[in-house]
Amino acid sequence: MLKIIASSVAVLDSDVLTGGGTDVTDSLQRVLDMAPENGGVHLVMDGAALVRGLKIHSNTTIECVNRDCGFFMTDYGNRPILSNYNWNAAEITTKDITLIGGTYNHNCTKQVHHLPAEEFPLPPLKDSDGIHTGGHGIMLMEFYGVENLVAKDILFKNQRTYTFCLGCFKNAIIENCSIDMAEHVHPSNQDGFHFFGPGRFLTMRNVRGCTGDDFINVAPDEMDGVSSITDVLIDGVIFDDVCQGIRMLSRKKGLLDRVTVRNVSGTYRTFAFSIQPFYRGETFGKYGDIFIENVDLRQIKETYHYTPLTFMQLGGDIECFKMKNIRFCNPVRNSTFIELGQNFFYRPKEITSEEVKKYQIEDMDTYGKNPDWMPRNIRPVIKTFVMEDAIFEVGKAAEKMNIIEAKYNINNLVLSNIKVFKSSDYTTDGNVLKLSCEANISKLFAEDIYAENFESIISGTAEHNIELVSASNVTLSKGVKALDIDDVNIGKTIKQHINNI
Repeated sequence: MLKIIASSVAVLDSDVLTGGGTDVTDSLQRVLDMAPENGGVHLVMDGAALVRGLKIHSNTTIECVNRDCGFFMTDYGNRPILSNYNWNAAEITTKDITLIGGTYNHNCTKQVHHLPAEEFPLPPLKDSDGIHTGGHGIMLMEFYGVENLVAKDILFKNQRTYTFCLGCFKNAIIENCSIDMAEHVHPSNQDGFHFFGPGRFLTMRNVRGCTGDDFINVAPDEMDGVSSITDVLIDGVIFDDVCQGIRMLSRKKGLLDRVTVRNVSGTYRTFAFSIQPFYRGETFGKYGDIFIENVDLRQIKETYHYTPLTFMQLGGDIECFKMKNIRFCNPVRNSTFIELGQNFFYRPKEITSEEVKKYQIEDMDTYGKNPDWMPRNIRPVIKTFVMEDAIFEVGKAAEKMNIIEAKYNINNLVLSNIKVFKSSDYTTDGNVLKLSCEANISKLFAEDIYAENFESIISGTAEHNIELVSASNVTLSKGVKALDIDDVNIGKTIKQHINNI
């Protein structure tokens, strides 16, 4: 492998924070183009380079010696700072890319949001049944068809759209990276890390930062409608006042499976998690096993209302979803904690006409006005949902708040060791679990649950069906009725130690 010190071939007189200096794109590109004939290239950045965008080959390492070294995007370069040659969203074309350290500043206020695909073509897709067939967003880094990619110790700064986009991958590791969105461009979707299928073996550790849209989005078939992503570990995430948190989007034939997310903390403005098909249609996506644990997030005031303001939307065809060790304290609004079974994105009532115009969503079918729209005669199925070891502390801002609203078909719904505290100074209202829409539950297990100053722990009406209710050690303090399900169509009931105190 050929090792090159950047200052020996280019004038590094730019600044990773303020830009300026000499455009050295051509000089650095010549070095990167030496990789195929030299068994690879190791480019050591010992300063800051002003570039229009660079393309890298297999067996390429770019190492920045410190945070003052790296890259600044030229005004209206309108390309990624880094992308790979011969990219392909359907097959592996590039291997062994390593990016270490430094600052990558995309200069977002001086880039367009997107270009026509004719001017900036998208990579070849596995199938044309996707949505990314029009404009091409201008991303800070963008790679497709890569095996063995490592990005670590990097500061991403001022992304125009997505910060780091990776599609069609195998073996990707991203660790100790942060996103500094010091400049927010409106309207925009200044996202964080986006992953498109097909993909397998994705590991993210210790990532942090602020985004104007999703911080992490794992979307197997968003581009083509058919690809899958499996075997994902996300461990250690800090939201720094992000607008939106972690999204997982499967909408048609693609599968998202074997996903673990743990140790998530920080602050968010609109939602923390959105795991659902999102796009309205006749299919509900395919989710396998998803596990989320050790989450401690705080709501802060939202910046807009065009997205539902829940903690989590969870819907679609799901095999098994489990969340464990969840802390949720002092919400700043009374939105439902989890909309369970809510499949498609919808336009909230709070949205203003000014926001509709500002965010250009007047004619988009995606943003439906009816939140409970479903295709005729078909419904999604969540086979197993488990919430275990959760603590909620809610105050006056959360009046009339429901912790969980369950909708449509759920085979196994398990709530275990959940405590909900609300001061007696506040009114008695809301429910821990409220059945709504066409809730149809095969088996409902509620064990070791305590709540205070709520109307009920479980509430439903004659419109809802439960084949088996098993409730044990359920206590409602200063409420109305612990199990308000007398009108629900129930097959069998097992009750033990149900307390109203």
